[in-house]
Amino acid sequence: VGLSPAGGPAGGGTTVTLTGAGFADFGAGQLCCSFAGAHCSSAATLLAVDEADPTTTRLSCVLPSGAAGSSTAVEITLNGAVPSAPLSSSGLQFAHYAAPTVTSFTPDSGDASGGFVITLTGSGFDGLMLLLGGGATEHVRLKIGESIGTVAPSFLSATVAIFTAPDGAAGAPSIVAIALNGQDFEAASDGGGGVPTFSFTGYHPPKLTSAAFSNDLGTLVLSFDAQPTDRASMAGVASCARLLSADSVAALVGASNINDTKVSTRPTC
Repeated sequence: VGLSPAGGPAGGGTTVTLTGAGFADFGAGQLCCSFAGAHCSSAATLLAVDEADPTTTRLSCVLPSGAAGSSTAVEITLNGAVPSAPLSSSGLQFAHYAAPTVTSFTPDSGDASGGFVITLTGSGFDGLMLLLGGGATEHVRLKIGESIGTVAPSFLSATVAIFTAPDGAAGAPSIVAIALNGQDFEAASDGGGGVPTFSFTGYHPPKLTSAAFSNDLGTLVLSFDAQPTDRASMAGVASCARLLSADSVAALVGASNINDTKVSTRPTC
């Protein structure tokens, strides 16, 4: 059995995913997570099977609060309605850390394409690392507005975190936040009730949000994120080779075979 994330803020509310074998939901109130030996502490939700690993089953549940620096044993039961039903015996522990605080960051603006260095100062940035070891830094993430970075900080101490900024969208000022476990973000605050903000300028590279064939299978319709753009050449219909790699175009040509009958036109985008 695996547990992700392995820790969260002491205030509770972290949604964790457990992976293992034999998880099943036999009805309301049956599939539960057990915390610190309590039989059915939190209702669990059975998650869809990962197609890449169909033999593994997954579920999610929400962790309660716990004292900072402590850990809570996490197990499951498939029969939450019966107090004497057995629990799993995975030995998993969830670590509770004091929520970090971000008091300032520099710079306070940057290009919407991201890639620049941004430095956060505050306290408690090493909270999860102190409990789980240095490898826990791999889960620390930066969030600016709605954009979440995909890489760990290049430097992390109790009071300083240095990140490569993700791309973002110009417009309204963005809140800056940090998550030690990759999902529970704590927003910046100047300590006096104010919230410092970050401003993106310019445009980020278009992000593909969906791809689907037209009804006649002759056109691949690509949808991008809704940021304003000065790239007028993005509009219209053209050969897929202008947007996609040669391998992708070859796959699309193959996909346009229906019942071994070749569509008369090569796919366009």
